[in-house]
Amino acid sequence: MLYRKRDEVKTEAALPEWVRSWFLEGREPAPGSAEHDEYRRARFLSGGKGEAELWTRHRDVLLAEWVADHPGTRPAPWWRVEAPELREVRPGQHIVVGRTSYFEGGIPIVFPEGEGELVYAGELRVEGEAAYLKRLGLFLPGEEARVRRGAFADETIDFNDLDAA
Repeated sequence: MLYRKRDEVKTEAALPEWVRSWFLEGREPAPGSAEHDEYRRARFLSGGKGEAELWTRHRDVLLAEWVADHPGTRPAPWWRVEAPELREVRPGQHIVVGRTSYFEGGIPIVFPEGEGELVYAGELRVEGEAAYLKRLGLFLPGEEARVRRGAFADETIDFNDLDAA
């Protein structure tokens, strides 16, 4: 048992704090720091492979920590690296006018070729994160029981609010 505890501590120590902050809080390391150079290599200079490698290496610890505080949801890197598919857009929604070149939180954000403006206008109703996880059988053990009932409802994204931000 003592050996197992030492192993668990060693695993925790192997997770750099900047990786935890980036993946779980969306905070980049301070510009000019060695950590920022590592972050830039992982995020931008490796074609996304560095981010995927870091996520895969530390996935179990990061996901357990995230789910402890946010059951029924997943952090942004999980969506970029691990999500098996996008969330369902509910019927009657006008969606794709262009190709899907980016998504955030499992929601397709569509840009027309060569332009930087969102194609969506108004509101888009999508499958809630908890419903997505349930449909695909992606809950961690014991997670579903901790999700509040309303979290399974569809979500409405107002793209007009995004333009104002």
